[in-house]
Amino acid sequence: MAKPGHAYPQVEPGVAALMDSRVLGCAPAVTVARALARARAAGATVIALGAGRAARVSELARAAAWGLDRRPVVDVAWRDLPSVAAGASEVEARRHLRAGASLILVRRGSRVIGAVDRDRVEVSPPEFSLLARLEQPGEARSLGDARGWLLRAAGKIGEGLGAPAYAVGGFVRDLLAGAVPPDVDLVVEGDGVAFARRLAEEIGGTVLVHRSFGTASIEGGRAPAGAGLDGVALGRVDVASARREHYPTAGALPEVDPAPLLEDLRRRDFSVNAMALALSPDRFGRLLDPLGGQADVRRRRLRALHPLSFVEDPTRVFRAARYAGRLGLRPDAGTLAAIRLAVEQPRYVALSGQRLWHEIELAAAEPRARLIFERLVRWKAPSLWNLDGVSGRGSRTGPGRRAWRWTRPSSPSSR
Repeated sequence: MAKPGHAYPQVEPGVAALMDSRVLGCAPAVTVARALARARAAGATVIALGAGRAARVSELARAAAWGLDRRPVVDVAWRDLPSVAAGASEVEARRHLRAGASLILVRRGSRVIGAVDRDRVEVSPPEFSLLARLEQPGEARSLGDARGWLLRAAGKIGEGLGAPAYAVGGFVRDLLAGAVPPDVDLVVEGDGVAFARRLAEEIGGTVLVHRSFGTASIEGGRAPAGAGLDGVALGRVDVASARREHYPTAGALPEVDPAPLLEDLRRRDFSVNAMALALSPDRFGRLLDPLGGQADVRRRRLRALHPLSFVEDPTRVFRAARYAGRLGLRPDAGTLAAIRLAVEQPRYVALSGQRLWHEIELAAAEPRARLIFERLVRWKAPSLWNLDGVSGRGSRTGPGRRAWRWTRPSSPSSR
């Protein structure tokens, strides 16, 4: 029985409360296939390679299935991972997770005795208010006011449908960078297509639905003149249902399932695109940043969200070059290593030439197209056209198909 006025010690559970001890040490040069076999035999969930590097066994299994089984395991590992001492507090570990760490290595002396896996720990992402930035007229006042009206309208519609809505991706990234977001990307925790149809009733325009991905686009919408906005054009509005993705083979289009917002953010390409702005009336303007995207925007850093990012979707290589050219973002060492891994991948049987050509068209339309193409050449991205496994337009396979020949791009002024 508790004694009145008696002081009881508070127990701090420590990092052990979050740690998984099923960690196996491995030399970095061991092949993915051999490391995977050893991990499975030992019942391990994480392979530790030293020097802040580790890989989930589930990721090794994906790498092996995608034809990377003969690569050194270090090539598919996370790098620059934080580590904590075995006696560290749970608060310290959660601080690393909230800053975007995927894995935390737990050490006793020089030996790794466990790991904290972000995917196995429930972590509430930090939230910051961007309301003042939203209301600041950094662009033409009429368009800024119209965008604000649109976001508030979207939040109210989502609340009415029981499907919370968020602005995500490039809109949030550009807002933080002080740039003018060209379009609005929305994610809904619910039926995105139904939400888009309801939003189109408010703003007008034409709805184009992609039912298999749970996405829709609204073109030609305008703010209502009655709101004092004089029917300002709102630009393109893209709407998607929050989802998780599974890539059956390297380079394939993903299979998708509904998921909570945090899973949707984790499946994205780069940390700077993995932020969300809450639009619900009671939380309007709150930034959710579970993967450290805001810090990367400040540092002008482009950071891929996992080592296999460009293997599962090689078109992200072109996106990385465009963001680096347009926004002045610098890929970090892990991102460059992941790009090298992707361009050296021997086969992409599910990657169509049409998708690659679309990325080329987007790059060519950029104001700094020359720099973007020069960066792609340095990264050896043209090798994606030389792979026998690439299918469709631009492939070397099949009768009647032609190979694309890479030539030095002309300057924008001479196109």
